[in-house]
Formats: sequence, C-alpha cells, structure tokens
Amino acid sequence: MKVFGKWSILLMILIGFLCFGQDKPMVMRVKFTETSFPWGFTGSSNFQYTTQKVGTPTVSPIQTGTDGFAVDEVGEYLVSILPPSGNVSVNTSVLSLNNPARENILELKNWGDIKWASVENLFYNAIQLGVSATDIPNLTNVSSLARMFYNCNALTEVPGINNWDTSHVTNISYMFQNAIRFNQDLSFNTSNVTNMFGVFFRASAFNKSVSFDTSNVTLMDAMFFEATKFNQALDFNTSKVTSMTYMFSGATAFNRPLAFDTSNVVSMEGMFGGATKFNQNLGGFTLKPGVFMAAFAVNSGISCFNLSNTLKKWAENPLTPSDIEVDFGSINYRSEAQVYYNQLLAKNWEIVSGGVDAMCGKKPLVLKIDFKETSFPWAFVGANDFQYTTQKVGESTVSAVKTGTNSFIVNTIGEYIVSITPPSSSVELNTQVLRINDPIRRNILELKNWGDVNWYSMEALFQNASRLILSATDKPNLMDVYSLSRLFANCESLITVPNINSWETGEITDMSSMFENAKTFNQTLSFDTGSVTSMYMMFSGAQSLNQPLRFDTSKVISMARMFSGASTFNQPLIFDTSKVVDMSYMFSGASIFNLPLAFDTSAATDMSYMFHNATAFNQPLWFNTSYVENMTSMFTGAVSFNQLLAFNTSKVVNMNWMFREAIAFNQPLAFNTSNVKSMVGMFFNASAYNQPITFDTSTVTNMELMFMNASVFNQNLGNLKLNSVVNTSPPALFVFAEYSGIDCVNYGKTLKGWAENNLTPNNIIMNFGSIAYGTDAVQYRNQLIEKGWSLKDGGLNSSCDSFLGTDVEMPSNDVFIYPNPATNEVNFVAEQASKVQVYSANGQLIKEIYSTKGGNKLNVSSLPNGVYILKIGHQTSRFIKK
Repeated sequence: MKVFGKWSILLMILIGFLCFGQDKPMVMRVKFTETSFPWGFTGSSNFQYTTQKVGTPTVSPIQTGTDGFAVDEVGEYLVSILPPSGNVSVNTSVLSLNNPARENILELKNWGDIKWASVENLFYNAIQLGVSATDIPNLTNVSSLARMFYNCNALTEVPGINNWDTSHVTNISYMFQNAIRFNQDLSFNTSNVTNMFGVFFRASAFNKSVSFDTSNVTLMDAMFFEATKFNQALDFNTSKVTSMTYMFSGATAFNRPLAFDTSNVVSMEGMFGGATKFNQNLGGFTLKPGVFMAAFAVNSGISCFNLSNTLKKWAENPLTPSDIEVDFGSINYRSEAQVYYNQLLAKNWEIVSGGVDAMCGKKPLVLKIDFKETSFPWAFVGANDFQYTTQKVGESTVSAVKTGTNSFIVNTIGEYIVSITPPSSSVELNTQVLRINDPIRRNILELKNWGDVNWYSMEALFQNASRLILSATDKPNLMDVYSLSRLFANCESLITVPNINSWETGEITDMSSMFENAKTFNQTLSFDTGSVTSMYMMFSGAQSLNQPLRFDTSKVISMARMFSGASTFNQPLIFDTSKVVDMSYMFSGASIFNLPLAFDTSAATDMSYMFHNATAFNQPLWFNTSYVENMTSMFTGAVSFNQLLAFNTSKVVNMNWMFREAIAFNQPLAFNTSNVKSMVGMFFNASAYNQPITFDTSTVTNMELMFMNASVFNQNLGNLKLNSVVNTSPPALFVFAEYSGIDCVNYGKTLKGWAENNLTPNNIIMNFGSIAYGTDAVQYRNQLIEKGWSLKDGGLNSSCDSFLGTDVEMPSNDVFIYPNPATNEVNFVAEQASKVQVYSANGQLIKEIYSTKGGNKLNVSSLPNGVYILKIGHQTSRFIKK
C-alpha cells in the first residue's frame, strides 16, 4: 500500500470537499480517547465531516453529526468539518468549557470557510493546541474574540492573525489568558474594540510588539496581569479608558514610560502592584476626581526619586483633584518632595508611602581622587546636576552636600574621598566633560563603592584610569546597561574586580575592549555573557591574564583581537563559536598559548592574523573554513606551528603572508585557491617549508615575495597558472623566489612548465635572485623572453643536471573522493574497470590496484600522513591522509 505524506493527504481531503461543494473545510487534529468526541454548532442542527486516522491513508466517507464526531477506534485523527450553511459558533452545551475532551484538540490545520457568529471560547482549555493553519477565519459577523485561546498552554503563535478581518470585533477580553508560551507581534485591527480586559493575563512568555488601535477601548483591567516577560513600548490612545485596575500587576519585567491619557479613568486599583522593575515618573497621569487608587503601586519598583517627581507633578498640576487616596506601599520620597506631599495633603489626599528619606535610601558612588588642582571634571549625561560630599584623606571632616554640574570642588589640593548621590534618572559619564584622553583620568585612584547609580551605559567609564584599583564589594546597577565596552581599558594597576562574577550582566551585548591593556589584571571570570555579541579586543594587551574564562559565547559574532598581546594566557577555551564571524588577530601575540581549540568556525569569514606571533602554538586545527575569505598572515610568526591543515579554502580571497616566518611549518597543502587574488609573501622566510605546490593560481594577481627567503623550498612551480595581470608593472622587478632553496633543476622545470602552457601570459616581470638554470632550460627561458618576460636569475649553469623526463601530471580533481581527508580508507567512483595509481605529492608511485566499474574502496591506513594523488587513466585528484 502506498503511504502518502501528511500534506498530500490534507490536499486530498480538501479536493474531496471541493468536489462536494465549494467551501473549504475546517481541519483539526484530535486525540480520541474514546470512539466519540463531543462537538456541535449553535446555529446549525447538524454538520458533515470526515475522519482520517493519523499515519493511515484511508479517509472515511462523509458523515453527519449533531453532537460529536465518531470513529471506529481510539487514536489521533484528522477531522475535516464541512462549513454549515449559516453563521455558527461552537455549542458549549455539547462541548462545555470544562470538558476534559477540550485538552485533546491538538492542532488546527485549516480554518476553512465556516461563517462564524462568534469565536468566544472556541479553543478554551485546549491546553495542547498548536495552530498551523495559514488561511484566515471568516469573522465578518464576529464581534467577540473573548477567551478564544484561554489556557492554550502550548500555543506559541497564530499564523496570519494580523491579517484577520477583525473590523467588527468589540471584545477581545482574556483572549490569550494563560497562553503561557504565546509570543507574537500583534497588529490586527482593534479600531472598534472596547474591552481589552485581561487580554494577556498570565501570558508569561509574551514580549512582543502590541500595535493596537485603542481609541475606543474603555476597559484595560488586568491587561498585562502577571505577563512576567512583557517589556515593550506602548503607544496606546487611552482617552476613553475608564478602568485600568491591576493592568500591570505582577508584570515583573515591565519598565517603560507611559504617556497615557488617564483623564477618564475611574479605577487604577493595583495598577502597578508587584511590578517590581517598573520605575517611572507617573506625574504625567491626569487624575479624574474620585479615581480609586488602592494598592496602586505597592511592591512596585518605583524609586524614591520617581515617587518624589510624581508627587511634584501632581502637586503642580492645577487639574489635580481633591480627596484622592493613593497607596505606594513602603516607597520613600526625598525631603525636597515634602513640600509637594504637603500640598496634596492640603487637598485632602491620603497618601500611603514609606515617608521621607533624604538620600532616597540610595548608597553613594564613592571614589578616591588625587586633586592636583581644586577642581576635578565630572558630569553625567542624563542629569543636569548632581550632589556630592568630599572628605580629605586623613581628616575626619566631611563637607556639606554640594551641587555640581561639571566638576567636584575642594578647598586645597590632595587626595579626597568623593561621595556622589545617585541622580534620580539613568545616567552615563559625560565624556565631553571628563574626556577619555584627558591625562587627569589617571588621578582616579580607587573605586570604594559602586552605590546605587542607575547606569544606562558604562562605556569608557574608567578608561585610561591607569592608577585605578577597586575595593568596592557591592555591585553596580546594570539594569538598563547594554555596553561595558572599554570599562577598564588601560587600567594598568587593576588586578581584580571584586564580585564581578555576580554582576547582573545578562542583558549586556558589548564587552569589546573591556579589559584592553589592563596589564596587571588576572582574575577568574564567569559572569553572564549570554547576550554578548562583541568580545572584540576584550583582553587585548592584558599581559598578566591567565585564569579560567567560563563564558557563554553562543551569541558572540566578533572575537577579533580578543587575546591579542595576552602574553601569559594559556587556559582551555570551551567556547561556543558557532556564530562568530570575525576571528582576526584573536591570538596574535598570545605568545604562551598552546592548547587545543575545538571551535565551531562554520560562520567565520575572517581569520587574518589569527595566530600571528603566537610563538608557542602548535595544535591540530580541524576548523570548518568553508566561509572564510581572509587568511592574511594567519600563521605569520607562529614559529612553533607545524600541523596538517585540511582547510576548505574555496572562498578565500587573500593569503598574503599566511606562513611568513612560520619557521617550523612543513606540511603538504591541498588548498583550493581558485578564488585567491593575492599571495604576497605567503611563504616569506618560511625556512622549513618544502612541499609540492599544486595551487590553482589562475586568479592570483600578486605573488610578490611569495617564496623569498624560503631557504629550503625546492619545488617545481611550472604548474602554477599565471594571471595576465600578475605584477606587470611594479616599481622594481617582481621578487618571487629570491633567496629560496629552488635549485637549477626545479628552476628549469618551472620555466619549462610556464613556457609549454599556452595560457601563460605575456610581459611578466620575475625575480629568482641568483638561482641559475641549466642547458635544458635555455629554450624555455628564451620562449618566455620572446613573450615579453623580464627574468632576473643567476644565469646559465652548464653543469646543472638534466631535468628532461616525465613528471607526474598535476591533479585536476576529476575523481570524486571521500572522505577527504581520510584516515583508513577512501571511496571513489570509476567509470570502468581500470588501473588505479597512487602517487606521492612529488611524483613517486606509491601504490597500484585495479578497480571495478562503479564504487571502490582504497585502503590508505599504512600511508604516512600527507598529500597524495590518485590517478585513474587520465583523471586525477588530490587527497589528504591524516
């Protein structure tokens, strides 16, 4: 029996119904725990349907139902319901709201053409429901979507919901209540909706944009009640709203400014109760006389400063009514706000709060500063001024509270403890006042207390504070911070940051240059980096760092220069690098590092200078380099490196200086270089390298210095295809292999290969230094000169050995070989029974077998590691034995 795919079966069902009539069916996947399932419509006495057991091809005949579906045996079924003739809704007398059968509606696969009169409670308590339907329901006559997906615990999204015709809908109350996995941008038409009571009540995963037209809404009670992930901007027109009771109660992530028109709201009871992160100034709310505000912001995150500002705004607003009772729980207000508090009391208000707190319960930011003059530049972006005290080190007198705008002021020079009262708003250091490169930064000597400053950025906060140490054991407030870039850059005296691993860094995306040139820093680090995308130069120049790094790097895109110049670092790196694009200079100058790297490099495009001057590094690299475009200087100065490289280099464009001064490297290279444009100095001073070169150089335009000073390199380069624009007009002769180890035999073979290649271009300038050629090569050299070549070499050496003979053909990769590299055996396909020969890279016949037509295996387990050429007739391919 032929078994059809699920989509083919669904298509057959649809075609069957189309043959019966023009209306498309509603299709659900239902789990039958008995042989019947309750279902009925209000507005239609019966309905027609088919069933098909999941995993079987048989579709039942069309059946007629009145109060349910019937099947022959229990199991999962696709139920296809032909639209009744009139406008209908699900009959909750048949399928009651609390009927456990609702839990067995598993999937809605098609809305079909049912004309709904109402979809209220349609999938109420369908806790396993998923919606895969991409068509849209007919809601032309529907006015309510209330509780449509109530308790749909498995629902994550509703495809196409924003295209639904909801222009007649007035009620969407509790639509997604307890849909604990639902999370989707919403922008469907709500222009006629009046009731949004509890729409996202306990929708605990929801945190997407809500672009609703709320111009006619009157009820927003409990709309985001315990929607614990929600924190999106709300641009709501609330001019007609009359009730916001418990609207954000328990919405523990929400903290957005609210520009609501509350002039018609009669109840705000519990509106922000338990919204523990909500910390905004609510003084912009216009209060209606008699508005009920019991438990308004009890246990919310509203700060002392924002309560103070809220009281101020309400007191100053002439429209603020009398006789209001409002409850802020135990939140304090500043002493400066007492006057506004009293003004409201004079209007017969009752205000529940924690009373007066002169500093709003906030701890100061405390610095020790060396004042070389009687002022020190300091200011915040986000606050017009700030308050502070000073105390000269060694003295007991603390100054009176001062107000500053762009500096601290003292009476005499010397070292002072400066205590800064946290501003009322989120701030960052004003680097236009305390400039990043101002030498005065080195006079910040110590951070003694982070205090309760609400930072929104800490970029460059202590950059260039070269004498800074940290004794603060509290933690900074990073709730609004996304960047720690350059936080401690050039802090040359910094050794540790107390308790840094308990900082709340889960929202930080940028840690670039965080410890750049922090030359004495050396601390185990395990703070949360789960959101970080940039670790560019994070430890560059951190010369003392050699401690474990336990980072979540799953979102990191750039690790460029991450450990460049980290000259003592040698710790295992268990990093998820699956999204890293840029690894350039990552270990450049990391002169001790020599540990295995099991990196996923499948997204990397740039590995230039990755191990530049990593003088101890010599580990196998089984990197996926299929997207890498730049390998410039990847191993320049990596004087210990000598590992086999089975890189996929098909997209690499630049190999300049790749092995420059990699004085230990001598491994065969089976690189695909078909897209490489430049190989300048690729083996410059690679004094151990002497392997056959089988590169495709047809697109290379610059090979200057490619083998210069490669003192033992002695290979025939005649197979290299030269590009017509390669170094045709440099200021001096094209220095290609001067001071290399190429002898007169291989120089002669090289000239022969180029002369005999019809594609060899004219007018090439080439410098082989003092390398001579033999009598056999004269004719080939002359042929090149006749093509306009300029050749600088050591001239004719008549005693040079003859090289005339047969060289092994250069591989053309005509034979498909896998796996490649191989350890024990390779598989290949022969077009017919043939002799198969295996050559070493320098042309020595190693092995000979006879193949059969089709698939064959070749045992290579006994071969030494290296590059080999497999030849079948005139077809050849390279493979690597590892």
